[in-house]
Amino acid sequence: MPSVNLFSDLLEINKQEQQPVNIFITNAVLSGIVSNIHPGIVEIRTTDNKRCFIAIEKIEAITTI
Repeated sequence: MPSVNLFSDLLEINKQEQQPVNIFITNAVLSGIVSNIHPGIVEIRTTDNKRCFIAIEKIEAITTI
């Protein structure tokens, strides 16, 4: 399983660039723009402007759109 630090670094870069991402967790894919990163949690804004909080330790993969 990839390192939580690797995901944190990728999320921070995407937050700065405001580039949409796909975040893969068990049985789901969440798409949006990273709006905040808290210790252990990332907040994304989805395409319909809803806020979604994801535990970084639950992330299995990240791709940019």
